Amino acid sequence: MTNVAKARESAVAAETRVEKTVLKVLDRLHALNARLVALHGEIKAAQPVSSGSVCLELYPCGPGCAGCPHPRWVKYTWTVETPQKPSVLLSINLDAKERDPVLTLARSTPHYEKTAELIREAKSILLERKKILASIRSLRNSARL
Repeated sequence: MTNVAKARESAVAAETRVEKTVLKVLDRLHALNARLVALHGEIKAAQPVSSGSVCLELYPCGPGCAGCPHPRWVKYTWTVETPQKPSVLLSINLDAKERDPVLTLARSTPHYEKTAELIREAKSILLERKKILASIRSLRNSARL
């Protein structure tokens, strides 16, 4: 076998390894996204619909985005009702204020422990997901895709 043939076989083997690695990364990203969607519902179900509830909201942005769904922590608060105006439910974006969602939960509520545990799990998933997406973004930029 000539050096060119060996080099070709070596290149095919290397490409196969890279393909397997990328597929494993995509499978992990899919698993993380699926768990985030599940946690979205679990966090909402773990606490009553009331003022002070903290939720993970997931937003799609459109076709061609590699980072969808985009997560955002929000805290819901009811305004005070007056004779002139009824109370209104406000959504406060905790990410924009750079506030930790666990620290914004009321610790005196009976659902605090369960909700805090779910939020901590979601935060760890979001961190891992962010690292994977940064690597994918870097790969796309280096390959000019």
